[in-house]
Amino acid sequence: MIAPFVAVSFLLVASLVLLLLEGTRLGYAEAVCMQQARYAAQSFMGQYHVNLFKQFGVYGVDEHLYEEKERILTDMGQFRTGKQGGSFLNPISHDTEEFSYRLLTDDGGLDFRKQAIQDYLYRLPEGALAKLNSQLSVAAILGDQDDERAIINQAEGALKEAEEILKEEKNNKNSHNIAGFPAIGTDSGLEFLGGRKKQEKAENPIEIMKKQKQSFTLSMVLPENFNLSMATRIKNQGLEDKEPVIGTMEAEDDVISGERLIFPLYIRDDFFNALTEHSSDETGNGLQYQMEYVLIGKDSDAKNLEGVVQRLILIREMSWFAYRLTDGTSLPYARSIATALAGGLGLPALIEPIAMGIVLAWSYTDGVNDVKELLKGNEVMLMPGAQNINRPGVPGNIKVGYRDYLTMLIAMENMDKATLRTLDMVEEVLQVEDPDFSANRVITGIEGCIKYEYEELFFGWITVVRRDLFPIEFQSKYRECYCE
Repeated sequence: MIAPFVAVSFLLVASLVLLLLEGTRLGYAEAVCMQQARYAAQSFMGQYHVNLFKQFGVYGVDEHLYEEKERILTDMGQFRTGKQGGSFLNPISHDTEEFSYRLLTDDGGLDFRKQAIQDYLYRLPEGALAKLNSQLSVAAILGDQDDERAIINQAEGALKEAEEILKEEKNNKNSHNIAGFPAIGTDSGLEFLGGRKKQEKAENPIEIMKKQKQSFTLSMVLPENFNLSMATRIKNQGLEDKEPVIGTMEAEDDVISGERLIFPLYIRDDFFNALTEHSSDETGNGLQYQMEYVLIGKDSDAKNLEGVVQRLILIREMSWFAYRLTDGTSLPYARSIATALAGGLGLPALIEPIAMGIVLAWSYTDGVNDVKELLKGNEVMLMPGAQNINRPGVPGNIKVGYRDYLTMLIAMENMDKATLRTLDMVEEVLQVEDPDFSANRVITGIEGCIKYEYEELFFGWITVVRRDLFPIEFQSKYRECYCE
């Protein structure tokens, strides 16, 4: 009687022990699988492009090493732990069930922008953010660029309408002089001031402005001995014009805090502009005016600089126009000239638009002069005459230079467009040493699932009924991204 009882008791105890061993083994195996999947992903991401990190502080795995998805998965496989003889804690097989990845150019270069901001924060100079924030705040107070441009367009339209009316009056009367006053645009157009002829001939500022705008060239604003770069892009097609190569992995967070403040500062410190002093071989064979390219996007330094200069002239013209309308001197003086030009024509309604045109002409000249100073490396007042204006929130001592203006203009640009153009410059720099480098083939994140299989060891010993044993599967998910 005792022997059967002992045998049954021993079987029950042995089954319990073996069950506990199997449960412990599989529990530990599941943890090991999760760890191995994570290690495999981290090891793969550890193969980052060294020059991309050294020169721009950005991580990324160069995908041109992996022409097909299968090669990427095979490469990840070398980091997974395989079955080792004599060990019952390792799987009998493993395979990648799912795999997706993100590229440096996905979502308008979102991952590049995130990493660039993180890189800049590590080396952030004290007070830099506060300075740029104050400049942008004043720029916002000065008004939206589109609104200011609309004011100038309105003034130009009124002036054009006035000139058409005057031209019609001139044709109707077939006379150069109406009621003793010359028409606008003639050589003697501003020889009268308040009805009295001046001793010296004065030039019409409106005509001067028109001639300058029509015949504008960089030579009008470039300082003497300015070495204008004639470099062109190595590749004619930028990332924003190419057929997009899109990764299959979604970003965890597509919102970047403070990107309009920090990303432009990163560009300012890591890329050249027209005033940067550098040796001719520092940018390879590509563009030297890199910040200008980020703003304008043309294929040559000369075109990009011209585009920036024209924008700066417009901005300074707007600033001066707003100031001259409120300084208490310019507008009354312009009205007196406009009265002399149009009042005697019997068309008093034209006095105000002509006066606005004269103020606009003066503002354009002021803008051109300011840009000349900027290209000399000097600074100008962010808001002309701000030191004389008692206006809440408008400090009067803010001065900006050429690089400051480039930074602010980039901050006002579409961030996706600015990021892709910045990546164009990254490509040009890195392709000097690595011609195959392409920003839209750089992996910044991977996620997926690896299936591990374990065979039943102890369960087979304790089963009373004979059955076929099937491998036990574990699905281990992983997600690794440089930006998270």
